[in-house]
Amino acid sequence: MNIEYVRSSSINTYEGCQFQYFLEYVLNMPSKSGKKALLGTIVHHVLEIMARAKKNGRTSGPYTDHENLLRICWDRYMKEEGHNYDIKNADLNFCKKTLNKVIEGPYNPLKLNVLDVEKRFQIPMKSEGFSFDYYDILNKSHKSGFYELRGTSDLVTEIDKDTLEIIDWKTGSRKDWNTGVLKDYEYLSEKDIQLRMYDLAMSLVYPQYKTRLLTIHFINDGGPFTVTFDDAKRKETLDIIKNKINNIKENWLPTRLKETNPKDSRWKCKNVCFFGKTKTSSGSCYCDSIHSFMMHNGIEKTMEGVSKIREGNKESASKTSDRRNIY
Repeated sequence: MNIEYVRSSSINTYEGCQFQYFLEYVLNMPSKSGKKALLGTIVHHVLEIMARAKKNGRTSGPYTDHENLLRICWDRYMKEEGHNYDIKNADLNFCKKTLNKVIEGPYNPLKLNVLDVEKRFQIPMKSEGFSFDYYDILNKSHKSGFYELRGTSDLVTEIDKDTLEIIDWKTGSRKDWNTGVLKDYEYLSEKDIQLRMYDLAMSLVYPQYKTRLLTIHFINDGGPFTVTFDDAKRKETLDIIKNKINNIKENWLPTRLKETNPKDSRWKCKNVCFFGKTKTSSGSCYCDSIHSFMMHNGIEKTMEGVSKIREGNKESASKTSDRRNIY
């Protein structure tokens, strides 16, 4: 499959279901997240506004009042997207309780020395083994360059002149979505690709800091976990990313969770994956329709018909809640 960049969410998608990766990152088909992702986005948006206020020197006023901000954000998201979900009073209470846990703890944005908020990075990896060169079927043109490392960190704070802390809030479970394994310190310091990629990116974005602390805050499932990586770990991260890119690049027949793990697919495909639970005009789900077309016509023909596929799925795309993968 053609690939030009990696982010932690794209790698996790590929490892969960190769065909879902093909739909999202190769065909670029829009999808809509579930209600839990929407609630997580609302919580994140409130914390983002508070962090921006602190960065601008404000420690009081309407932009630092999390209850006021929640009312504003809740009304906005409900107006835009609430009709897509079965929203209950318990959902608003979930947001309130989740925010209170952050506000009452040490990671309240107003208590931190905020350097950056929603820090996006898009970094070409100009190292041996990270260049691409292929013919783009969709655009009928030749492409070459270096694979990019992309992502967005929730919050970047300064501990002292030599130390950064990169913070990522999670409102959901602490389990690995693909394997069900609980993310403990050993997992986060060895296997969590998101923290590894953030560390690598921030070592390039903020080279003046000697130490970077990576904190992932499972607000409702265990609290904050902080790890750090050294130069040897960063070299290891580069090797891991290179292997994952090569696996995707060399895969021209992406498999589906339905075939590789039928047990998990019974609930993940039907209840979680947008392409598995959303029906086409023919009555079958998008996943089955496109997979059948690919198996009969090949991946290149499927890619050539991408414009028509996107057009048929356009109205199903979400708006604000899909601005980031945060759940």
